[in-house]
Amino acid sequence: MKKFWKVQIILIAILLLVAGCSSNDDNKEKNKNDSKKTQETVGTTDKEKNKSTEQLYHEIGETFEMTAYYADAKAEITVNKVWTEPGEQHKEYIEENLASPDEDTNVTFIDFTVKNKSDKQIGLGDLLPEYTAANTEVDVSYPKNDKFTDFLNSFKYEVEPGEELDLVGAVATSKEDKYTSAFLWNITQEVPEVVFHTPQSERKDKIGIYDIGEAIYPIDHGEEGYLKVTINDITIEKEAKGLNHTLDNSSYLVLDVEFENTLKEEQPITAGIPSAVIKGDEVPHTVEFSLDGKWIDVYHSADAYVQPSKTLKGKVYLEISNDDIEKVNIYYFNPALLIFPEYSMKLNYNL
Repeated sequence: MKKFWKVQIILIAILLLVAGCSSNDDNKEKNKNDSKKTQETVGTTDKEKNKSTEQLYHEIGETFEMTAYYADAKAEITVNKVWTEPGEQHKEYIEENLASPDEDTNVTFIDFTVKNKSDKQIGLGDLLPEYTAANTEVDVSYPKNDKFTDFLNSFKYEVEPGEELDLVGAVATSKEDKYTSAFLWNITQEVPEVVFHTPQSERKDKIGIYDIGEAIYPIDHGEEGYLKVTINDITIEKEAKGLNHTLDNSSYLVLDVEFENTLKEEQPITAGIPSAVIKGDEVPHTVEFSLDGKWIDVYHSADAYVQPSKTLKGKVYLEISNDDIEKVNIYYFNPALLIFPEYSMKLNYNL
């Protein structure tokens, strides 16, 4: 506090000294400072974006602190390793946990360490991560161990103050889950503790802000391919030839879009169409698509797909209320974190 008041006294003295300078000098100094501020903003924009994004998740191998929801106590978590094994090696476990497993079903494992940093007990269930694709906590009773005989038994265990546990958890998963899923701790928070199954550094569909004309990947399946979308331009049109308004007092947000599919299967263009959002919430809107001047039903037409190894260009028309259309943002919500809009890929439009 003493240091604070010393700083204030110095600042007041400086202000009194500056007050004696001429108004011309003030203007020159103001212009100089404004210019410097502008240069600093431009020069640090990318760094600030990256810093803001990195605060939304943790990397494998990184130790982070969390607050256990039920115990309202601090704990440390370190994810040491994440891997997937073929379903054939775990048939009994899969059959016990899934009603209708398919040939692509496998088992994902997470090796992690928990430590109670508080002075009170924390139920282990408070420290187990939820795997988003399965919508359940990982099972630390599998593979078999002496400490926990079954899934429910682990929830009864109390982690003592200062106690540290090395755990391995399992969850039945599908082939593509590793590209679309994450481990979450304390999902009651506005920004939960997140570790992505496939780290952000290894993905094309990184969360963050994208410029108009920059490639965005709504689907990224690693070496198996991707659906790439490039939004080259955005305009607002009050009317569109051949379209009738379905919303009262509305206009069209028109996206000039290019879709590229390198996956083995055809992909619906709806998978590459973003959402119109205000303050993180999707606003009511309809979707129409124009291909070479012809209107395509995006939900029922056989033409509303991007074929493997093909590129498709057209215009997406989002009909939006005139009260909202000038304010909307353009988001691609993260499939693993739909209720957490901060984890989206966002277009640098009205941001």
